[in-house]
Order: sequence, then structure tokens, then C-alpha cells
Amino acid sequence: MKQLDQVFWIRAFLGAATGLLSGVMGFSDGMLYTGLLLGPIMYIVSYLVAKYVIRLNLPQQESHKIFTTGLGSFIALWLFTWIIYYTISLPP
Repeated sequence: MKQLDQVFWIRAFLGAATGLLSGVMGFSDGMLYTGLLLGPIMYIVSYLVAKYVIRLNLPQQESHKIFTTGLGSFIALWLFTWIIYYTISLPP
């Protein structure tokens, strides 16, 4: 598996996990902002993992790929999982 593919799948997994964690944290009063801030914080963590743990060796022209690979999937899975969690957890 290519290193950028690993970054993509790590971000996809972290997006789903972050959405679940945002849902578990709650939606009351000030917790909404905590849930909304958790997404960007976890994305920055995934960037640091990609840069320093996986140690991608990309040419200077493609260094932006470390940041952009999996961005859409992370956001979509984060929001999707958060919404599904609330849909399932709300009483009928």
C-alpha cells in the first residue's frame, strides 16, 4: 500500500471515530463548540501523524498532498457519523 493511501485510510478512520466521539460528548449548551472543535483538532493530529510518524517522502511540489489527502473523506465521515449517532440516540 502506498504511503498516501495509508494517510487516506487513517483520516477516514479518524473521521468516523471523531464523529462518534463528538456525538458521545453531547450537544448541550457549550458542548456543541467542543464537538465542532474536535474535528479540526483531530485533523491536525492526523497531519502530524502523516508528517512525523509515517514520514512521507514527497517532492517539494507535492508536499501539499500531506495536508489535502483524505480531507473530504474526513469531513464527510465526521459529520455523517455525528448525525447518525444523534439520529439513533434520540428517543422516538
